[in-house]
Amino acid sequence: TVAGLVMSFGSGAMTNSIGEIKDCDLIFVIGSNTTEGHPVIGLEMKKAYKRGAKIVVADPREIPLVEFSELHIAQRPGTDIPLLNAMMKVIIEEGLHDEEFIASRTEGFEELRETVSKYDPEEVASICGVDAEDIRRAARMYATADKAAIFYTMGITEHTCGTDNVRTIANLALL
Repeated sequence: TVAGLVMSFGSGAMTNSIGEIKDCDLIFVIGSNTTEGHPVIGLEMKKAYKRGAKIVVADPREIPLVEFSELHIAQRPGTDIPLLNAMMKVIIEEGLHDEEFIASRTEGFEELRETVSKYDPEEVASICGVDAEDIRRAARMYATADKAAIFYTMGITEHTCGTDNVRTIANLALL
């Protein structure tokens, strides 16, 4: 986490506070059994849900938050990067990204666009073992939310590609 976030944002610290969870209208959980691993954060997510926040869970396991989720993507273990890249492809192709923010606050967008252009949801769906429409739906839900947040833990970081997983999540957030 620290290495990936430092490369992406210049700091390896949490990018939002626990107190901000209540204001989310979309909570995207990937690679995290939040209610068990981080019960205070899980409780705040449930409170946000009760206030109307939508929850998307991308995790091979049926974690307790799936009960509250509008969408559960049970991707195969180790396929997080293709899943996230396909989501970014959808966001960019459908013009759901924040062009002004990207132009003024990021670097390397054209390279990212080129990279994710190769991740068609149908092809990625077969790699991840999920439905292509669920990939599109998750991308649209995330990109059109006014206040979306991404939550991940060791299900993302403790892979041989853990740093790349974190950097890919950061790229999604920056879109």
